[in-house]
Amino acid sequence: MRIRRGCDSLLNRISSGICENATEIHRFELQRLGRRAAAESQFEEMVTDVKDRLARKASLITQLAFAVGSVEFPNKAA
Repeated sequence: MRIRRGCDSLLNRISSGICENATEIHRFELQRLGRRAAAESQFEEMVTDVKDRLARKASLITQLAFAVGSVEFPNKAA
């Protein structure tokens, strides 16, 4: 009977240790996933910002090209 209690106690400690390890691993994994999601969101914001700036520059270049094309320069030879 005493051996049985000793085995039960040992099994309970092993089981508790496994449970604590699994809980800690899951906590670390969730933290890692949270950091990854935050980094992904920040990257998407940066890409959107770069796209917006490029679109504005392209628009300005297009407007400038039309403005220069519509300007008539006087002919000095005349």
